[in-house]
Amino acid sequence: MKVRQLPGAFALGLLASIVAHTLSFGDSHEMGGSYHELFENLALIVGGAFVSLFTSFAWMSAEHTRTGSVVAASLRERLPGLPLLACSAGAWLWLIERSEPAHAPGNVLLMAAAVALASLLIRTAAEAVLRLLAAIVLAVRERRTCGRRPTFGAVIAYEPRAARAVAFSYRRFARPPPVAAPRA
Repeated sequence: MKVRQLPGAFALGLLASIVAHTLSFGDSHEMGGSYHELFENLALIVGGAFVSLFTSFAWMSAEHTRTGSVVAASLRERLPGLPLLACSAGAWLWLIERSEPAHAPGNVLLMAAAVALASLLIRTAAEAVLRLLAAIVLAVRERRTCGRRPTFGAVIAYEPRAARAVAFSYRRFARPPPVAAPRA
């Protein structure tokens, strides 16, 4: 376990515990009893904070690289591993069950399997979101920093590659290159 994985474990563990509670109990009772709305709002806040935190990480690491796979790999290091995520989800599920009024106990093996399955699903979805986030951040950053020459008049829909190369070759030098005196 690394300290940088704890925010992800906190956020994703809550989401995984909600999924595990739904898988374990179905519609038999509300999750959290009277605290149901609190847990739902907390899940929304934590999920939004997770996405915004990882967006800022992607934005900062995209400054130093040009490919989305490298950014996604650096973000993946901050995702909690499956055992840490399952432990976090189990802790959240225990907390949620303790806040509920007394009800028929659930099957412990079914709840453990639901926590493991929910952790796997949430981890896979988080990896997909991070890959998408890295691609979006790189696309925005590249679009923001690319040099554009102003077009005046009509917009040209298609410009051949050779014509673009000629147009850019005139802008390479601020002054003409020095020419040596001809030898006789």
